[in-house]
Amino acid sequence: MFAPNDEQSALEAYKKLQGGADFMEVAAEAGMDKSLVKLGEFTANDILPDLSEATFALSEGGVSEPVETALGWHIIRVPSITAGSTQTLDEVRDIIVDGLKQFKAEDAIYDLAATFDEELGAGTAIEDAARDVGAKTYKLNGVVRGEGLAGEAIDGADEINAKIFELESGEESFLEETATGTRFVVRLENITPSALRPFEDVREDVIAAWEADERQKLMLAKAEELANSINTTGADLIGLASEDGASVMESGLTKRTGQGLGEDVNPAVAAALFTLEERKAKAIQTGEDVLVVKLDEIKSADANTVDAGRVTDELKEAINEDILAQYLTYLREEISVSVNNSVINGLYAPTAAN
Repeated sequence: MFAPNDEQSALEAYKKLQGGADFMEVAAEAGMDKSLVKLGEFTANDILPDLSEATFALSEGGVSEPVETALGWHIIRVPSITAGSTQTLDEVRDIIVDGLKQFKAEDAIYDLAATFDEELGAGTAIEDAARDVGAKTYKLNGVVRGEGLAGEAIDGADEINAKIFELESGEESFLEETATGTRFVVRLENITPSALRPFEDVREDVIAAWEADERQKLMLAKAEELANSINTTGADLIGLASEDGASVMESGLTKRTGQGLGEDVNPAVAAALFTLEERKAKAIQTGEDVLVVKLDEIKSADANTVDAGRVTDELKEAINEDILAQYLTYLREEISVSVNNSVINGLYAPTAAN
């Protein structure tokens, strides 16, 4: 694949192939990654529509002329063809049975949901309508915004919670459906306005939070004292840590991005290291942890000895990720999912209560 504005390079590559050049060698010369060039086996429906016709017009071993798509210019080679075949009924029986069961289940759920919705629209109480269709009902107390459904393990609890807080006191929602297919209706009986809880109710929580905060302050003050000792007197970090019962961990040689850090090292360590001079230290806080970070060595890059191959590989990886992102965006635009709200509104009468 070549860039959209690089038709000339695609034509030159095609001429080389026509002259008997190896496909993979030509791809490598053009800077293509082998993992992206080899697409594996696929059917006509599994490839971009713009490429499908050209691909399946080729015979085994055939190479196409450059083909243009929204992603750029492509040259296609078909190394092998697997003949199409029809599976026997016995081979696909389980798949068909499972599919039919799924279809019938979805059909039955739809019918029940429609019946339930009709009863609500006729003024039937939620409890009675639910009983008639075999649905579960829950009476929830003390539901807090953004905290699920008061301890109940209900599928789609977060979505239902969000719906509850869209209602006014005494309102019912429409018949709704969660992302996983759970259908639900909510009736909001009353709202308790938000207010500060009495101190006696939160005394233990306040004490625990205060103690934790004070511990953090003391730990940070101690870490700053240790870092200052290292910076002013050249004290040994390992010795200081041993005296205070603290553990010592080597971060590893790291880049600014954190690449090279040990698995158990917080990424904030890399950022801290790049603010220090050699043999200097500083205290940092990462969540609940307080650390003393000391820079042992700076390894400067040397443009004359740098591993150009490694840099090239990193650039290729970045380019490949960009191409993949563009490809996925193209697929989303070509194979999109849309919601026809007018059809949905027709299925569920506006007078029905959710």
